[in-house]
Amino acid sequence: MPRSLIRGPQVLDRSIEAVDLAKDSVITEKIKDGNVTCVKLAPGLCDRFLASSTPIARVRLTADFPADADFTIPNGLTYSQTEFVERVAVYRNGQLLYNGTTQPTNDADPTDVYPGSDNSKIKFCWGLTRGDTIQVIVL
Repeated sequence: MPRSLIRGPQVLDRSIEAVDLAKDSVITEKIKDGNVTCVKLAPGLCDRFLASSTPIARVRLTADFPADADFTIPNGLTYSQTEFVERVAVYRNGQLLYNGTTQPTNDADPTDVYPGSDNSKIKFCWGLTRGDTIQVIVL
């Protein structure tokens, strides 16, 4: 069966239409009227979907920011503490950072970013500088 290329913005704004799907794709009335919900899907499948309809937060810093301090993720984006390492991607100036569960304990620990005091905050192991761009994506 051929695969369809569905662009990310179509998924996020729920604008996938039948014409976007591959020939011979299954399209039913329940699909068309939005009656397919997570609880009706196979176990484990919902975990593969985005956690939020707005999973991306981005900010350009206007001042320096100290290391190991709570950095509030912009736009009210939050994450699950238990899934921080696997379902959250943090970028600094376009560079993907390495997530850890706690502050690094030695120089061999590769952690760049770790959970903050609550699920709307993260902490960086080093200071950020004015002009840095931070992007957080919750998958």
